[in-house]
Amino acid sequence: LTLPSTLSKLHPVFNFDLLKPYVDRPPHLGPSPDFMPPPQVDDAGSERFEVDKILRAGTRYGYPAFLVRWKGYSAAYDEWLFREDLLEDAPDLVHDFEAQAVPSSTRLSSRVLHRR
Repeated sequence: LTLPSTLSKLHPVFNFDLLKPYVDRPPHLGPSPDFMPPPQVDDAGSERFEVDKILRAGTRYGYPAFLVRWKGYSAAYDEWLFREDLLEDAPDLVHDFEAQAVPSSTRLSSRVLHRR
């Protein structure tokens, strides 16, 4: 093992007993979430990520937020975005999601159950 001079204080030997054989990812788990598809690039040359759909609404740090799925990415990359930020890039998705949302008074999770 040849190390650069900046790592000259490290011992250049690896314990063979610590090596493990490579095991391929089981097919039922799908592709590995470690490999991301390349991002889209806009006309200015900057990376651009497109929201595929809004999955859930909630709050983060007291502010309204949405759980979004990115176009071309798996569920492993779902991310919470603040409503205000999402309105700048995908206002149609936000308005459509809010129009289809069930009022909170009719949701089962909003009902309080009292124990006796």
